[in-house]
Amino acid sequence: MHGRMMMTFPNLTVLKSRLPIWNHMRMWTLLALIVICIRRMAVFPARPRKQDFLFNSPFIHGSILFRRRCFEKVSGYPVMEKIARYEDYMLFMQLYAAGLQGANLQECLYQYYFDSKTRRIPVRERLDEAIVRWRGFHMLNLMPKGLPYIGKPLILALLPPKLIHHMHS
Repeated sequence: MHGRMMMTFPNLTVLKSRLPIWNHMRMWTLLALIVICIRRMAVFPARPRKQDFLFNSPFIHGSILFRRRCFEKVSGYPVMEKIARYEDYMLFMQLYAAGLQGANLQECLYQYYFDSKTRRIPVRERLDEAIVRWRGFHMLNLMPKGLPYIGKPLILALLPPKLIHHMHS
């Protein structure tokens, strides 16, 4: 399916499939998987635009298919100490800033496990995310509209972990 979509739309350089996000080691029924996929449609638009990067990345790295030319266009995968956990988010913003396009298939072809009880993001990494957002939003010409969204990881750093877990569940 990924390959067919990439062949049909040669201008696409990034393609992601829908994915259910598993948490708390629950075994979902087929109906639950369908509900999760439908719930995620609003989060992952079929044809993301630059402004879709403001709240979160419109792509999840594990389900992505890339064309080689996208890495050639942006001089490879971004590796910098300050973005240690956010390389994918930065890469996607660099691709869009370079005029490349991506898409999200609306089929679930991949599953992702997320446990908000054990996944705690340290304050230092929240600061790194704010730096990535600052740089990326400038590249995408999303400033000053992006300013409140740069503050999102900083606000999350101040919230108690139980509240963040409640927001994810």
